[in-house]
Amino acid sequence: MKTQNPWRIAFIILAGIIFIIIASLAVYLFSISSGAVNDDFQRPQTEQTEGARFTVSASRDDINYWLEKELAESGEGEDYQLYLEDLVYFHTEVEALGFTVPVEMELEPLVTDGGNVELVSRSFSIAGLGLPSSTVFNLIQDGDDLPDWIHVLPEESKFYLDLRHGISEEVEIEVQSLNLPEDDIEIQIVIP
Repeated sequence: MKTQNPWRIAFIILAGIIFIIIASLAVYLFSISSGAVNDDFQRPQTEQTEGARFTVSASRDDINYWLEKELAESGEGEDYQLYLEDLVYFHTEVEALGFTVPVEMELEPLVTDGGNVELVSRSFSIAGLGLPSSTVFNLIQDGDDLPDWIHVLPEESKFYLDLRHGISEEVEIEVQSLNLPEDDIEIQIVIP
């Protein structure tokens, strides 16, 4: 009778456990993606607001500086990174099963007719593995930690940022252009 190598047996058991964990996680994430859809959100109707208008031009570096400062002041700068290059990039790490797992998301900003912004998912990965965007957006929507002016649209794999009505009661912010590859960012501030 031939004796088995204990390292070989341990490796096979470990590989089986890892496979079961990954399969369970995949089933869980895919079940979330087929969850309830939020049909309550209606894109706001925007009308031209009368008042003083100021146009502000900015670069990606200007916005990145502002984002870094805001995240540092809120204490969330250590938890994740949010910055602009040719797209909007979001990086963080989460604890899962005792491991630190990197999470990355790439979003393309689009300006709506009313001067608001939609951030459309281009890619999402956890630990380098791509996942369906709808799964991620359902998880984010269920988290419920976002400001009222940020709407999660899982069925469209995007965020809708209602900048005109949600940021301030004293002013409206209308995005005129947001072309990140060309470093062309123009915002209009309206004081009614």
